[in-house]
Amino acid sequence: MWKLKIDASIEKEYIKRFEDKLVNRIINGVGKNKLSKDIKKVLIPDYTAKKPVKLDVVEKLLTAKPKEALDLNNDLMRQIFSDYDVNDLDTLKPHKIKLKRIEEVINYDGVISKNKDNSYWVARKVGHNTCTYCNRQYTITIGCDDKTLNITRPQFDHWFPKELFPLLSLNLYNLIPSCSICNSTAKGREVFGLDTHIHPYLQTENEPNFKFFPGISTEEERDWTVLLSRDKDSKEDNTIKSFKLDDIYDAHGDLEVKDLMNFATGYTCNYLRDLFNNVLKDFSTKGYTIEDVYRMVFGAEYLSEHTLDRPLSKLKRDLLKYLNIIP
Repeated sequence: MWKLKIDASIEKEYIKRFEDKLVNRIINGVGKNKLSKDIKKVLIPDYTAKKPVKLDVVEKLLTAKPKEALDLNNDLMRQIFSDYDVNDLDTLKPHKIKLKRIEEVINYDGVISKNKDNSYWVARKVGHNTCTYCNRQYTITIGCDDKTLNITRPQFDHWFPKELFPLLSLNLYNLIPSCSICNSTAKGREVFGLDTHIHPYLQTENEPNFKFFPGISTEEERDWTVLLSRDKDSKEDNTIKSFKLDDIYDAHGDLEVKDLMNFATGYTCNYLRDLFNNVLKDFSTKGYTIEDVYRMVFGAEYLSEHTLDRPLSKLKRDLLKYLNIIP
């Protein structure tokens, strides 16, 4: 749910890398799986030509931003399925076979998911060090152009599920770099709406509007928990619930939160604040910035625009502000 952005040059590279083969699959199909002439006409108006030139629809399917991509999808799907209703996706149930055929021809699984060359290329272009949704786990891309050295990369969550929005299954802005828990276990196949959930590429602020703060689950033993404050029924609230972040972050109450709160209680917040300020004073003469020193002392990122660079950066920053250790 943290803010993501893509440089326009990446869009051009993405189109160059995937457009021609997608056009070929739309025209010729994949193996015995072929699209009907009506669907071809919708996606490539002049598909009967040997070398189609009107590829506006295909290019937009690949790189249109979320709102434009959804509007385009709805328009195309209404042309393909006369009873299509984006507000009632049950209308697609009678069309499962045709829907699956479209998904297999667009072929996200073969083109990206199971293709190391392409998947690692995309991950290097849009990936970050930590999961976009939870900021808990590292999702660093470790790989290079030598396929034998491709070791790990983030998973790509389809913000609009590819089973219901197959036309957007290769859309660059629909592939959200995430950890396996957020992509599969937590979210599952839940369908999000642009007016109900946070889309990382539509975020205007660096971080969503919620805060972490500590709580005590058992007063006698002083067991710490983590609470996430946000406005009820807001996009933040819906997104937090969808990714089970209340429960997932609660597990950190006995880890990072407990250590920090016990340290602050035992040595007073002034000690931690003085420690930070003294280290800052010593290292600033050596050219280190406040962000550098903060990272050394607390193992997290100081600036919100760098939250995705290190796990749990927002959690730690919110707790440190709660304790008045940092402004």
